[in-house]
Amino acid sequence: MPFYLFSLPPELITRILLHARIQDLIRCLQVNTSLRDLISNTLILQYSIDAYFAGAQVLNGTDIDILTDTTLTERVTHLKERETAWRILRPDFRERINVPHTASGIYDLSGGIYFLGEAISHDSMFHRMQTVGLRYLRLPNKMFEESKWESIAVDQPIVDIGLSVYEHDLIAVITTSKESSVDITFTQISTSKPHPLAKQPKIRCHQIAPDSGRLAISVEIVGRYLALILTFPNAGVDVVDRFFVYEWMEGKLVIDHPAPASSVYTSLVFLSPTVLVIASTHSPASLDIWDLELACPVRSLLLPMLQPHMEYRSISARGEPNPYLSHSRDTTFQPKVFYDPQQSIVVFNVHIQISNGLSWRSALVVVHRRALLEAAHREGASERTVKYADWGQKITRWIPASELSTRWITTSAGQRMAVIHDTRGFRMADRSGAEGIRIYDFNPFHVRKWGQEVEDEKAKWAAGAAEPNAYEGDVGDPWDGWDDNDNTDEEDEEEEDIDNDLYGHGDLDDDDDDDFDEDAVGFAQVVDELGDESPPIEPPPNFNLPTDSDSGGDDEIGEEYLHSTSSSPRSSASIQPSTTRRLHPPPVPVLPRNDSKAVPHMRIVTAPSTIFANAAVLTFDEPVVCELPCVVYTPSNPASCGGLTGRYEGMLLDEERMLGLKTDELDNIVAIDVFHFG
Repeated sequence: MPFYLFSLPPELITRILLHARIQDLIRCLQVNTSLRDLISNTLILQYSIDAYFAGAQVLNGTDIDILTDTTLTERVTHLKERETAWRILRPDFRERINVPHTASGIYDLSGGIYFLGEAISHDSMFHRMQTVGLRYLRLPNKMFEESKWESIAVDQPIVDIGLSVYEHDLIAVITTSKESSVDITFTQISTSKPHPLAKQPKIRCHQIAPDSGRLAISVEIVGRYLALILTFPNAGVDVVDRFFVYEWMEGKLVIDHPAPASSVYTSLVFLSPTVLVIASTHSPASLDIWDLELACPVRSLLLPMLQPHMEYRSISARGEPNPYLSHSRDTTFQPKVFYDPQQSIVVFNVHIQISNGLSWRSALVVVHRRALLEAAHREGASERTVKYADWGQKITRWIPASELSTRWITTSAGQRMAVIHDTRGFRMADRSGAEGIRIYDFNPFHVRKWGQEVEDEKAKWAAGAAEPNAYEGDVGDPWDGWDDNDNTDEEDEEEEDIDNDLYGHGDLDDDDDDDFDEDAVGFAQVVDELGDESPPIEPPPNFNLPTDSDSGGDDEIGEEYLHSTSSSPRSSASIQPSTTRRLHPPPVPVLPRNDSKAVPHMRIVTAPSTIFANAAVLTFDEPVVCELPCVVYTPSNPASCGGLTGRYEGMLLDEERMLGLKTDELDNIVAIDVFHFG
C-alpha cells in the first residue's frame, strides 16, 4: 500500500517539519499547496522561520510540549516587536538606576543581571581596584519595575567572576587568600548559597609565586567545564601564565597547561560546549583552538604579522550568549527570545604596542562563532597553523578602536554590538547630534534585506520615481583609518557631497513609515518573495537569504549577493580598489525632519576594507583585508530614540537592553541608564 505524507495527522507532520532544517522548511513551502497551507497556518513553524532569520533560538519538536498557544503567541509578538525596536533604535522605556556603592573594576552582564564589584573606598585608584564585595542588579523588564541591588557574601578579596546564568544559575567567584592561593567558590545566584550541583563548593586552583605581581583572570563556564586563564602582566621571567580546565560539578582538574611566557594568554571564549579559543600574544600571535575532550590544542589561527617595531600587547574576547548543553527549566533568568549562541558574534579587542611603549593601536575584530569554529575544523586543512589570509579575510571585520571606549567587553549580544566614542578623550560628535553611539548588526539576513532596500530606493531616485525625502539623512564615516577605495582627496570630497543624505533612513511618509516599522526579515517576507511561480530555494551557506536562483550551495557572502552601499569618503592613500557597486543619484534637498517619526541612520558595509591603511607608521607586515558585512546604525534624533544621547563612558549590551554607564569626575560609576528593547 503506497504511503502518502498527508495520510498522517497534521500534528505529526508539524513535528516532522520542526526537526527539518530551516532551508528545507522554506523549500517545503513550494512543494504543494497543502504543505504551504500547513506551514502558513502553524504558528510554531512560522516562529521557527522568523527566529532563524533573527539569529534567535529556533524551536524544535520538544518545545511543543512546553509551549501553550498563549505563550507561543507572546513569543511571536515579542520577537517581532523586539526586532523592530532594535532596527529603529527606539526602546520601549528607559530607567535610571543609581549605584549606591563604590564600584571596582569587576563587572559582568548576563541573563538580565548586572554584576558590579564593590571597592574598599574611592579615596585612591589602589582602593578602587580592591574588590571586597559583590553586588548585582536584576534589570527591569517593564517600566516602573522595582530594581534593587543585592549582594553575594564573600570573605576574601575578589579577583574576578565567571557566570553561567542561563544554564546553571551559577556564579563562580575567584578569590585570593592570605596564603596567596587562587580559590574558586561556586554559588547559586538565585539563593546566594553554595551551588547544589558542585560536590566541592570551593576548590583551590593555584599557588601564586612571590614575584608574580598583579594577577589578571579570564574565566568562562559552559556545560560541565569551567575554563580559567591566570595571567601575570608584571611577573618576572620565571613566572608564566596558566590555563586550567575543571569539571566544576566534580571538582576535577582536567587541564593544567603552562603558557610559553607570562602575559601571553589573555582571554578565552567557548565556541561549542567542548571547544574553546584562547587568544595568545606570544609570537606569532594566534587564536589557539582547544578541544577539551582531547585535552589539547587542535589548530592555531594566526593573526596578521606585525612590523618588527610592533607587538601584540593584549587581546580580550567576549561572545554572548555562551553555548550550552541544556537550558535550565527555571525561567527566572530566561528571556522570551534567546539568541542562538552559534549564530552570535565573538568580539576580540586587540591592542598593538609600538616598541617605544608610548604609542598604541587598537581594533575590534568581529567574527561569527560558527564561522570561527568552521575555520578551526575546515576539512582539507592539514596544517596545524593557518595564516590569517587563509582563514580570516572573508569572515572577520576589523574596526579601528583608538577613539572608542574599550574598557568594557560586554558590548555584544547575539549578532549586535554597541560602540561609543571615548568621551574622556577625543570627542567625536557625528552629524546627527548623537555623540558617537553606533550599533553594529552582523546578521547577514539584515545586511541583505536593508542593503537591497537602500539600493532599490537609490535606483528610484536616480530614475526620478521616488520622493526626494524617502531616505533623507546623513551618516558619518564609521571607518576612521580605513581605506577601501583608491580615490584622491578631491574625488572623495566630491563623492561625499553627492552621497550625503543617501545612506541612511530618515523621515518616511505615512505609508512608508508603517511598512518600515512592521516589515521584518522572516516568514512573511519569505512567503512574499516566493510568490506562486518562484523556483525552489536553496539558501547558500554563510546564512545568506534565499535567492531566486537554483544555483545555491557554495556561494560566499559578498557584493554579488549583498548589494552594498559602503564607502570610505576620507581616504588619503591608494590601497585597494573597492568592489562595491556605487549608484550616485542626483543630490536631493533635505526636508525638515519630523522628530516623532525619526529613525536611525543606516549604513550597509560590505566592501573589503584594509585596516590601518593610512597610518603614518605601518602596523602590519601584510595586507589585512576583511570582508564580513554589517549594518551600522546611529541615532538620527536622540529624543526620538529614547534619549540615546551618547553621553556615557561606556555602553553595555544584552539580549534585550543597552546599559549606558554614567561616571563622576573620579571615573567612578555612579548610575546606569537601562534602555529596554523588549
